[in-house]
Amino acid sequence: FNKQDGWGMAGWGPSSGYFVGAECGQGYVNTLIYQKEAKVAQKALERAGISAPEAVQLDRCIWNYQTGAGCPHRMDCSLIQVHHKPTGQPLGYDCPKLALRTAENLAENVGLTIPQVEENRWIQQSCRIQNVDVGQSCKCSEGAKAATKSVKHPGYAIACQPDPRNQAGDEFRSVVMQDLDEKPQFLLKATRWDADSCWCADLKVQCCIVPQSGTPSEFDLVSSFGT
Repeated sequence: FNKQDGWGMAGWGPSSGYFVGAECGQGYVNTLIYQKEAKVAQKALERAGISAPEAVQLDRCIWNYQTGAGCPHRMDCSLIQVHHKPTGQPLGYDCPKLALRTAENLAENVGLTIPQVEENRWIQQSCRIQNVDVGQSCKCSEGAKAATKSVKHPGYAIACQPDPRNQAGDEFRSVVMQDLDEKPQFLLKATRWDADSCWCADLKVQCCIVPQSGTPSEFDLVSSFGT
């Protein structure tokens, strides 16, 4: 092995050259899979009594997770099937290994909380799809603080778009929290998902809302939203 020509002088394809760990097992296996026409690879496969496998590319973020570098921002950690790194406590939005994983850090990473909805007359009503105007959060000097904005809206929200976008293409995640103490209203919390920063293009989120009067209309949907 050498860093210029790889294992058995077989080369590096499809990589353009040396990669971290190429001198280890992953580099050796990479040669057997991708340089199977090389004599050294054919000899090794023949001695092992196996034929050359067909190479298939898998999503590294799911099948060989090695921190969040190169993966979607705030990745859903439950998607990971093979976890390599980090081996200890994660930094930032990196996903922890199963032994360190808790419901709390998963919820923090995904950015969603599932509200505990009590059985009440509101979920027996019909709901109407409406746009909830979240607007802008354009105080960019506030940094990551400006990545989240909450607005109150009258009525009872059966459900809202979980992953809306604004006209600028910014990605968001939304969470609904009900407040029925005085009058039916809900808090809609939108968090920018593609970056920990502000946004300066208006955001509107579609929600299916039971009005305060609870009176259905011709635009209503049944309260079993999404079924």
